Amino acid sequence: MLHLAQGPPKSLRGSATDRLPVVRQWERGVRVEMFNLEKISQTELMLIVSGSLYGEAGAEFEKRLEWLGHSEYSTITLDLSMALGITSSAIGKLLAVRKRLVEQNKTIRIKGCNETLYQTFQRIKLDTIIQITR
Repeated sequence: MLHLAQGPPKSLRGSATDRLPVVRQWERGVRVEMFNLEKISQTELMLIVSGSLYGEAGAEFEKRLEWLGHSEYSTITLDLSMALGITSSAIGKLLAVRKRLVEQNKTIRIKGCNETLYQTFQRIKLDTIIQITR
């Protein structure tokens, strides 16, 4: 799910390119939201992540994890199917939020991730404490 923050740049408006798929427009520099929240049910909230979680994006991901850890939802799902990479700091925040959620009888899970992320999670045994589905 890609949400455009703005329409096509002025240089592209009125041409054949404003009918291109969102992905094509994104490749041409149209800004795409990196984090999207989706309410799955009364008890579940999903954070959909796109792109690499390095630098400012990683810091923003950590803030959103912190917020999710304090939300009223009993199940937090992270959709990392469009995430390209993650920092050790973000993994640390994920573990801290998981700990807080478990103490409150809540759960966090990861839905969808690329092969590289999945292998990283397996190497550090994250898949033994957080449900991960590819």
